[in-house]
Amino acid sequence: MADFSNEPPSGDSDSYSDSFLSPNNSVVTVGVKSVRLIMSQETDPSYTIFDTQNSATPLVLDLTTTAQSAEINNAFPSGCPCDFSQVQLELTYFELQVPVYVNNVPLNQRFRFYTLDLTDPLLAAPVNEGEVLVGDVTSNPNFSWIDTSNGAYISLAASRPTVPLQVPASRFPDHIYSSTVTIDLPKFLHIPSSPKGTFAVKLTVHAGSMFFFDDTDGNGRFDLFTDGLLDAIQPNSHFYPLYPTIDAAAGS
Repeated sequence: MADFSNEPPSGDSDSYSDSFLSPNNSVVTVGVKSVRLIMSQETDPSYTIFDTQNSATPLVLDLTTTAQSAEINNAFPSGCPCDFSQVQLELTYFELQVPVYVNNVPLNQRFRFYTLDLTDPLLAAPVNEGEVLVGDVTSNPNFSWIDTSNGAYISLAASRPTVPLQVPASRFPDHIYSSTVTIDLPKFLHIPSSPKGTFAVKLTVHAGSMFFFDDTDGNGRFDLFTDGLLDAIQPNSHFYPLYPTIDAAAGS
């Protein structure tokens, strides 16, 4: 499930006002390739909850403020008693919706960014690690690259821009994504020698303030034709999604 109440991260060091948006309509989608558990005092996973075996075809979780249940593998691990202390996630991408203003008219748009290089079968296009795509909010969205030289949207059917928008690794280092995320469990998941029932792992995505932009005109909203023009018009201005913070809990 998603929690939209977390505080925004610290901003960058340019002269613009730093602004953060929470996903519109509480919409965050995450592509998850695998979820695994790591035993206490170990470094590698020893139990797999699920693995799609292909980063291009992840399990897509549509996270909202309503909890969702994915009962993929709820059988207890063998060879216990044992304690699991961490959850390891392999993420392919995540996506959020935020309002973008075009000529003073708000338009909800989807921003998707990727944690690794792959060819997305849904888009039929290759994408690179850290790359940000923008699309409409229809059920079959049209996604585009964003050309950082002028802020223009470039269709995936056209030639890739020389420098498409990517999340810069030098900014917000605590919120930069990775394709593999390891999360400490606040309370160990203990599996006895003769377990009964099932066990559950709960993941909470802290999805507030996930979209950053330099408010170059100071009006408190993300305007495509001012804030969105990037270096071409506003030197050293930036906008991009931020990686959510994820907490985990487990119990039998």
